[in-house]
Amino acid sequence: MSSDQNRFLLITYPRTASNLLLKILALETQPNVHMTPEGSGPHGGNGYFFMRNQMLKGKIGKTMSEWTEDERLQMTESYQSCFDDLEAYAQVASAQGKIAFVKEHAHFITEPSALENFISGALGTPQVPLTVTLPSTYGPEGTRTTGNDTIFPNEFLRTWKPTILIRHPALVFPSYYRASQAFFKSSESQLDLFMTFAWQRRLHDWYQTQSSEEPAHGSVSWPVVLDADDIIAEPGVVVRYCQII
Repeated sequence: MSSDQNRFLLITYPRTASNLLLKILALETQPNVHMTPEGSGPHGGNGYFFMRNQMLKGKIGKTMSEWTEDERLQMTESYQSCFDDLEAYAQVASAQGKIAFVKEHAHFITEPSALENFISGALGTPQVPLTVTLPSTYGPEGTRTTGNDTIFPNEFLRTWKPTILIRHPALVFPSYYRASQAFFKSSESQLDLFMTFAWQRRLHDWYQTQSSEEPAHGSVSWPVVLDADDIIAEPGVVVRYCQII
């Protein structure tokens, strides 16, 4: 798998102690990590570049099959704008010789037709997937293969070294349900979409298919999987993770 040595993508899920992990890592104090300015938008602090896209999706309040042409255009432009911000961040990090370290919830970057198909299955109407336009530096045309359910083409995903943060569902899902009902009043279909680790697992499996070579002895095999409970109970886990990145 081809990868930029200095691009790290932390793929998370709500209530998996991802904020705690970032506090422990203290990225803002690391001189070799490029930081987005605090207060520069919903992604200030090296994460949630796609938050405003989620806010637009909530404002529209419909499934993809119910979008009007104008709403589809809005969503397409929103995904592209969020992607452009992420790409610009990564390019600045590269130009400065620093690490790009980004956190995103898995369902924030999951392509909307994949979300819809997950709910409706064979009974639904197949939707035309959305995609983002890559800079020419990634090649003449972006591709997306089976297992890549994200908004990103393969060529972009391959430039990032992924870490997948998990936690026991018995701790995560009740906490997410309480928060979602308090703040968002999530519908039953939305809960079906988000109260699952399917998106992390599929992305994990996709990344594993990108390299046919076994890692050399002592080297790191990507993606790295971190368990939030290990982060909390075993300080050595975070120490080892810091050594890796």
